Amino acid sequence: MAGKRHLSDRLLRSLAPAKLGERYELRDSIVPGFGVRVNDERDPSRPGKAAHISFTLYTRYPGSSAPTRRALGRYPALSLEQARAKAAQWRELIAKGIDPAIEEERARLAERRKRANTFGAVAEATRYRLNAPVVRLRATSAANSCRSGATVQSLRLHRTMFVRSSRR
Repeated sequence: MAGKRHLSDRLLRSLAPAKLGERYELRDSIVPGFGVRVNDERDPSRPGKAAHISFTLYTRYPGSSAPTRRALGRYPALSLEQARAKAAQWRELIAKGIDPAIEEERARLAERRKRANTFGAVAEATRYRLNAPVVRLRATSAANSCRSGATVQSLRLHRTMFVRSSRR
């Protein structure tokens, strides 16, 4: 079922699932290398229709000698128009010699850094740090050992504290 067709929302909604254990692809006639991949998962709310449809871009990426397929997103979370625009943007980056996956990761990290430096994020981190419980190991471990009826002998061998029970 692989071939070039004009992909539309109506076509994507009407796609049948692949045979059990298989998947098939349809290529778009508008954007070169762009297509959809359909697996055997069935949609329970729409009998006879595919549930898992992924947008893909099949091309030669920078740093690779052979063309490979990468997923752009899933339908209907990503609309057909958005997927075509993303594929066109990826093709522009590839033409410049930039790997789109690396560029997206760089943008994602920059956005995360930008969010972490806001006043709200710093205030929340400070509030969490001030409300965090304070752990006092020496006083707590010695007090718990003495309450249980054990005697504490502090031996300075390799910074280890040995507890010997008085009950035998």
